[in-house]
Amino acid sequence: MPKISIRIFSAFSGALILCAVVLRCMLMRFFEMSSSGFGHENAERIAMFFYSFCVLSVLSCFMPLKKSALKNPFLKKKSKIVFYACVSAGAAMLYDFIFQCVHIYKLILNGSFSGVNYTVPLCLTAVVSVLCACYFIIMGISYKTDKYDFRCFKYYHIIPVCRYLFAAYATLTKYENGIYYSDNVLYYAVLIFGMLYFILFLICLDGNNKMLLPFCFFGFSYSALCFILAVPGIFCFVAGNAAVDTDFSYVSFLLMGIFAAVFTASSFQTCKPEEG
Repeated sequence: MPKISIRIFSAFSGALILCAVVLRCMLMRFFEMSSSGFGHENAERIAMFFYSFCVLSVLSCFMPLKKSALKNPFLKKKSKIVFYACVSAGAAMLYDFIFQCVHIYKLILNGSFSGVNYTVPLCLTAVVSVLCACYFIIMGISYKTDKYDFRCFKYYHIIPVCRYLFAAYATLTKYENGIYYSDNVLYYAVLIFGMLYFILFLICLDGNNKMLLPFCFFGFSYSALCFILAVPGIFCFVAGNAAVDTDFSYVSFLLMGIFAAVFTASSFQTCKPEEG
C-alpha cells in the first residue's frame, strides 16, 4: 500500500480514537463523578456514542493492513525506535508492579484483603509484572546490540500472556457497576485484546508469517484501546477529577500502548526483508 494511503488511514483512525477519548473524558467527568449531577439520560447517550467510537477505532485498525506488505518484526535487526519502545514496555511493567504493591497495601490497611480468589491473582499479577519488565528490557537490548537475542528465551515468552491472564482472572472476582462506568468494559476489552496480541506475538516469534495480519490488527487495536483507557484517566487525575480508585495503572497502559503501536508498525514492509 502506498505511504500516502497509510497516512490517510492512520489519520482517520487517529481521529476516531480522539473522539473516543473526548467522550470518555465526558463520561468520567460528568457521570462517573456523582457530585456533578449529570443526567442519566445524557450519560446513556454519551456512553452509546463512546462505545460506538471504540468499535470503529478497532475496526479502522484493519484498513491500512488490507493491502500492505508485511514483514516479520522479530527478524534480528538493530532498531533504535524498537529499543525505546521495549524500554517503554519495561517501564510500564515496573510501574505496574509498584502500583499493584501499593494497591495491595491499601487493601490490607482497609481490612479488605480477605478474598483469596481476588488477592491471589492480584499478587501473581504483581510478581509477573516484574518478570515482564525484565523480559521487555532484554527484548530491547536485543534490538540494540548483537550480544543478546531475546528469541533464545523459549519459555520466557509466555510471561506477558500470563500477566494478562492473571489480571483478567482478578477482575472476574469483583462486582462492578455496569456499562455506564466506562473503566469496567474498556479495561476488560484491553485485557482480552492484550492477551490475544501476546498469543499472536508467540506465534509470529516462531516464524509463522501467515499470522502477521491478525498480529498487526490486534497490535494496533490493543494500542488504540490502551490510549482510550489511559489518556482520559491521566487527564482527569491531573485535573483533580479522578472519580474512583482503580486497581490498574493508567500510566502502565499508556506506555504499553506506545510499545504495541511502535513494535507493530515495524511490521510494515519498507524494504526487502532481511534474513533472520
